[in-house]
Amino acid sequence: MEIDPSSNLGELEEDLVGSEEAALSADIRRSITHIMTSFPGVDEYMSYMEVFRLVRNMDYSTVIFDTAPTGHTLRLLAFPEVMDKSLTKVLAMKNQAAPILNHVLGFLGINNLQTSDLTNALETRLPIVKEITRQFKDPSQTTFVCVCIPEFLSMYETERLVQELTAQEIDVHNVIINQILFPNLLTTGAEGESSHHSCNATATAPTDCRMCLARHRIQSKYLEQILELYEDMHVIQLPQLEDEIRGVESVKAFAKHLLTPYRR
Repeated sequence: MEIDPSSNLGELEEDLVGSEEAALSADIRRSITHIMTSFPGVDEYMSYMEVFRLVRNMDYSTVIFDTAPTGHTLRLLAFPEVMDKSLTKVLAMKNQAAPILNHVLGFLGINNLQTSDLTNALETRLPIVKEITRQFKDPSQTTFVCVCIPEFLSMYETERLVQELTAQEIDVHNVIINQILFPNLLTTGAEGESSHHSCNATATAPTDCRMCLARHRIQSKYLEQILELYEDMHVIQLPQLEDEIRGVESVKAFAKHLLTPYRR
């Protein structure tokens, strides 16, 4: 799923200011919208709203998040703990903070909004955040599958993700290495055709492609490092393909390599 904070902004506003927000002036609504979209963590909040829906509705037996290895993903992983601590502190201080919040709301011209509406919204969110955090840390319910290619930057980002997952106590024991130029892919068959088409093709002559050989040398170096880094994990090696994987049949054919090691 692709999260667009602006598309779900209405629900975020309703969570924080309730139905009374509809009665506010257009200028105040625009001000609130600007504040919300500028607030750090709004993307992560929107992502968790989607997770909340999936957990509550239970429409699917398995939910797959296809994410970038770092960046937003790392912030998303850290978000439950940060939100848990923040909400707990806010709720613990709600009595002391209420006069200040009322003063701020009054300055914005929002005089008909009760601070209890805000604290109630926070109190209903906190148990859900705790439940999501519990499920994320349960290896029987959640696991991460890291996908990388045998190059320095990809290896670095993957290791960064694995370290963060370990710190967050989230299960990760599978690593997929994609787009590998295996030696048999650098040879030509007896008929002069590329051996890409058959996993069992017999290599008869090396390639004269200098770029291919150079890339193979680079990949071999980082492939060795990746295998050493994750020797305790289940590592799957996938080949560089000639064609794009498009269509159901192509996906099914490629998926077989995830279950059966590529023969080279």
